[in-house]
Amino acid sequence: LLSNKEFISNKLSKYVQNNLPKIYDYLQNLSNGYKTNHLLFLYGDDFTFKNGDKLYTIMDLLIDEFRLNQCYSRKVNMFYST
Repeated sequence: LLSNKEFISNKLSKYVQNNLPKIYDYLQNLSNGYKTNHLLFLYGDDFTFKNGDKLYTIMDLLIDEFRLNQCYSRKVNMFYST
């Protein structure tokens, strides 16, 4: 039996996996406006982080999925910084 946190994590992981191509396409389209191969992807603002645990979980899952998926891992090096 999964705990509530594990259930939410599994559900979010499937959501990220299902939307990875859309997210990659979004980033690819965004990068067309820049001359460099570095892209700053802003994620939220001060008022968005009222539920920080969930948002950081999603960010971690997103980063992990891009790293684990060979199709994207050669093209994208995603990390977060503060």
